[in-house]
This record gives sequence, C-alpha cells and structure tokens, in this order.
Amino acid sequence: KRSLIISLFRFLKKTKKMKTTVLISPQWTLDQLTASPTAQRAGIKEQFEIDLVILNNLVVSCKYLLNDLKIEFPDLVITSGYRCERLNDMVGGEIDSQHLTGQAFDIRNKNRTGLQKILMFLRNEMDVDQVIMYNGFIHVSFVSFEDNRNQFINLSKKGG
Repeated sequence: KRSLIISLFRFLKKTKKMKTTVLISPQWTLDQLTASPTAQRAGIKEQFEIDLVILNNLVVSCKYLLNDLKIEFPDLVITSGYRCERLNDMVGGEIDSQHLTGQAFDIRNKNRTGLQKILMFLRNEMDVDQVIMYNGFIHVSFVSFEDNRNQFINLSKKGG
C-alpha cells in the first residue's frame, strides 16, 4: 500500500497538472477529493498540489470510509474534501479543520435527499471520527481506528 501511494505521489509531481482523474480507490478519483470551483476561480493552485501526507490521508479515508459510503449510496457526492490553508481561510473553515489534512469530507446525495439514511448508516455501520449534520449536507471525518472519537453532532435547523 505504501509503495502504491509513493508511486502515485511521484506520478502526480511529475505531471504537474492542476487537476487529475487518477483513481486513488475503486470509487474515487483524486480530483473528486480535491475539487474546488472556488479555488479554481481564485487561482489557488496550491489546492491541487498535495503532499505525501495528504495523499496518504485521502487513500486511508477512501479505504475505511468513503468507499463503503459510495457503495451503499451510489449517488453520494463530495461537496468539499481536502482544502489547502488559503482555500480554507477563503471559505471560512475552522483553523484546525480536518479538511486541511485530507481527513474530512462534506457529503450529500446528488438529489439532495436521504441524509437521514446516510446518517444512520454512519452511526450504525461505520467507524468515524466526527459526523456533523447540517442542513443539506453531512460533514464526516476519519482519522484512525485508534483515534476516532465517534462523535455525532446535529447542527441542522430542523433538528434531524
């Protein structure tokens, strides 16, 4: 696994492309985990220049969290994944956001429904660090099986 991550990292550094459709898991591309129209509009190139630690965190998150979610919910989309510091500041993210380390993702279904089903799946079937329910999306993070807090927070106005 480690040699695959290092090979992928070397390939990405060699190509020096801002966007790539390289698969980092059977369900997810690097582009899907780092995409940001805000960063593109603002010309924040560092959003698409990730280091080996970030890449490793994205691969681990796919393996232990995002792949299973995508299989269970095929219409799942990531609206915000990894964020560089400049982008995180621009969008008003927390200073210690797990988005900065490639360990947090804002998710929803394409049709913007079924969040309660996703929430129940996360609660009953997944080992997570943090799940925060908002109106219209769910923030979910994974650190490691040893360090995950399994914390669930509801910040949606509807209370569910």
